[in-house]
Amino acid sequence: MKRSLAYILILSGLILSDKTFCNGAEGARPFNFIFLDTGARPSALGGAYVAISDDANALNYNPAGLGRLKSNQGIFTHNEHFQGISQDYIAIGYMISKSYQEKEIEQKSESIKETEIKDKTETINLQICKDMSERERKKYYFCTGNRELLISKKKKKENKKNKQISQGIGIMYKRVNFGEIKRTTLSNPDGGIGKFDISGYILGIGYAKEIVKNTSMGFGIKLIKETIENAQGKAIAVDIGILHKPANGFSAGIAAQNIGSQASYQLDREKLPLNFNLGMVYLWSEGLLFALSVNQPAEGDFSFHYGMEYKIVSEVDLRIGYNGKNEAGNALTLGFGVAPYKTAFAKYELNYAFSSYGVLGDSHKIELTVQWK
Repeated sequence: MKRSLAYILILSGLILSDKTFCNGAEGARPFNFIFLDTGARPSALGGAYVAISDDANALNYNPAGLGRLKSNQGIFTHNEHFQGISQDYIAIGYMISKSYQEKEIEQKSESIKETEIKDKTETINLQICKDMSERERKKYYFCTGNRELLISKKKKKENKKNKQISQGIGIMYKRVNFGEIKRTTLSNPDGGIGKFDISGYILGIGYAKEIVKNTSMGFGIKLIKETIENAQGKAIAVDIGILHKPANGFSAGIAAQNIGSQASYQLDREKLPLNFNLGMVYLWSEGLLFALSVNQPAEGDFSFHYGMEYKIVSEVDLRIGYNGKNEAGNALTLGFGVAPYKTAFAKYELNYAFSSYGVLGDSHKIELTVQWK
């Protein structure tokens, strides 16, 4: 009975999505399973991740984060939810290019002062340059006056690198399995007439780039499928986000999720659960982070999400949060991250998250993260 109730609550959004999806006015929206938190770090921070999103989890919270990747990353998560419900999640973020701050080119390293060059152009320009071919003259400053020729090839390469923008791409796959549920009817409320399966799938891809200094914009496209026994629902949705991360420790993000056409469910068509997310993050110090986000569905009440992360030693992070969507439990979330192994090519991190849903049970997420350049 609890298991059937758990699925009904998930569909209605009472514990995993937006509050008013269950008020009976509109009925349950399809595909609310997409609001299940995915990665262990976002889950432990209460889902307050829209202004962090600087890793492969960006596709689930704010695709603009793909433009702020610190390294290439792969995430592999398994979630044992309450009542036998499980979730598996894979995400990969690839850093196409990384921006660098502009550096001043020190022309004095050429050991030639402007005044000295000017004098030389007046004394040797006519004498030497006349004996050169036109092609040869273009190579020398004292023949052309082109200051770019004073910069070494190495410095030109560095300068070009410094001006490139930050951009990245990502791909993710999520599968939620609700397991077998007893088939019941009005005449057989206790079951005994078989079981049926329920599952949901999401396949997504996204891209983001830096549009101005410290600000990136991104989008994601996802294919969504939900199966209830022989009935299937399908939809295509788009997510759009902006992420601003200056160097002062403060960052802000905003995302619109599930923009798209109506979901096709057999012969019916339903609205997708359109959602808006706004958040802020402040890095108090190198090892202490505070996060806040407000989640507002197009149809429903908003919810607050808080998170704090503290690095107790260089390779261990402790996390605590509050997930305002969880009305079945105390909404408290806990977790940690450890990076016990590192090689010359990759860094490995293990993350864990816990949350309670009251009488329905607890949720555990365990995750392996691999980072490489």
